[in-house]
Amino acid sequence: MKKKISHRFNSLSFSQKLKLSVFFIGGVSLSVLLIINLIFWFFFSKQIYESNHDKITFASANLYEHFEAIENFSYKLIGNDSLQNSLVQANQPKDTSDKIKLKQEMQLLINALVLDEKDIRSVFLLNTHQENQVNFMADSNHLLDNLSVKAIVDSLPDGPSKGQWFFSENFSRAVYARKIFNTKRLALDYLGTIILTVDTSFIEQILNERKPPTSSELFILEYQDHYYTNSKLATATFDRYIELINKPSLPTPNYRVARFEGEKYFIVENHSTDRAFTFYSLQPNKDVLQKITHIELVIILTTLSLFIGIIALINHYISSLISPINKLASNMTSFQQNKDLSQLKRIDSLNQTDEIGVLYESYQQMIEEIDQLISQNYQAKILAQEIEFKALQAQLDPHFLYNTLDSINWLALNKEETEISQMVTSLAFLFKKKIDNSSTTTTIEDELDLINAYIAIQSIRFQHRFTFVPVILIDDLSQVIPKLIIQPLIENSFKYAVEKMSTPCLIQLKIFEKADCLIISVSDNGPGFSDHHLDLDANHGIGLKNIAARLTVKYQLETPLTIHSSPFNQTEVTLTIPLNDRSDSHEKNISC
Repeated sequence: MKKKISHRFNSLSFSQKLKLSVFFIGGVSLSVLLIINLIFWFFFSKQIYESNHDKITFASANLYEHFEAIENFSYKLIGNDSLQNSLVQANQPKDTSDKIKLKQEMQLLINALVLDEKDIRSVFLLNTHQENQVNFMADSNHLLDNLSVKAIVDSLPDGPSKGQWFFSENFSRAVYARKIFNTKRLALDYLGTIILTVDTSFIEQILNERKPPTSSELFILEYQDHYYTNSKLATATFDRYIELINKPSLPTPNYRVARFEGEKYFIVENHSTDRAFTFYSLQPNKDVLQKITHIELVIILTTLSLFIGIIALINHYISSLISPINKLASNMTSFQQNKDLSQLKRIDSLNQTDEIGVLYESYQQMIEEIDQLISQNYQAKILAQEIEFKALQAQLDPHFLYNTLDSINWLALNKEETEISQMVTSLAFLFKKKIDNSSTTTTIEDELDLINAYIAIQSIRFQHRFTFVPVILIDDLSQVIPKLIIQPLIENSFKYAVEKMSTPCLIQLKIFEKADCLIISVSDNGPGFSDHHLDLDANHGIGLKNIAARLTVKYQLETPLTIHSSPFNQTEVTLTIPLNDRSDSHEKNISC
């Protein structure tokens, strides 16, 4: 059976083998992922539900502790002998002065008892005639929204019983009230009513203590079939939430998931120990399961990693079949895209006598022929560059022009035109240096003299329209550099900056050493070059293009000239020249 399957697989085409492998690995991976996903979802969702239930249960218990503490405090008040004696006297006819004195005594007693109760805002003590004996009551008809003191007292049972809670609609205030009976007599005579106004800010504080609290959570408190919430909801919407929490729950104790208006809600229900309070928490199920959603994201990333691994395996499988041809194709493609001769490298021969072996041998012969052609072409370019440079120098009859300038100089001196004489002298010096083809190199000092002559000429023409600042940071000015590589850069600044600006232009020449290289930069604050000029095209004549070509040929540098242009801020042209002459070296792409 195994041999039969192997034979059947080997008889398939390459494409069929590849598809079959991908489908098989993908199917196994998806199956494993599905199983893992189901397991994660089951355990983590259950854990998240239980964790949220525990947090809400703990918060509900804390809330009830506060309510219970206030109820216990009321027991402490009504059982106080001094307070009961004072109430007995308050219910008897007395003079005004005696009543005031009695109220003061009860006020001091109440203040001492309530001192440590931080949740109680104020205490009101009523006698049997509903006359307030403690604290000032501004409005007995509106102790809470639409709730008067009389309504509170009337709602309390006539006999001894636990007090009752009253809450405002927005849950911001609460009142706890209970009647006081004389515990010293078996008849348990009615003595009055105590009303405690409660600061309910502890509710919001406890709800926010959970880590982290859910902003979309709806908290509902049920007390004696009345429902209260701290959220601002329309009455109709709140009523629908009440219907939702009153639906029969699922078998899972204390929490369930129910659908409300197209969205699932996680509902937790908790009762106080005396069953007087019921606390409900409603949260969108998607918010509760946010953590498991992150886990799902991890699973997705795992899936991507798994499939990337599969692709890598397939790529390795294919590469093992056609890697010899890929090596040739990669070399040829790299050369075609980058036009970089260094990419066209020799590769190791194959010990094969088939078609691929013949292809490799032909490739090696082609590389040798290309090397010879490159060498011949390179020498031809060097020769053409030198011919172009010398031809440009010889465009004018040097002796005729030099003698003419000398005559103009004498004529200007005879007429005491010193400015013209200075300009002609500078022009003659500049011309003499440019036509001197006895050498292709010069010193930095001679090049600076040439620049000074050029600046002198331009100073007469442009006067105050420019400022030239030379910054020479080297001591040895006798260093040899290629001829006419700095002055054209200065000329470029006049052409593209000074001539095009209506405001003064700053031109700076900076020469310094860095590592094993001489750095020459010329910068100005003119309009700079447009993007198509930054490529050193033919529009620059023998300027930047010629300088870059000469430095490349002489020093075998990959990028001897760079341009950085920021309009009206700084346009800088930088030359890089090795300190040691490498023109005869076989090294290429030397980097400073």
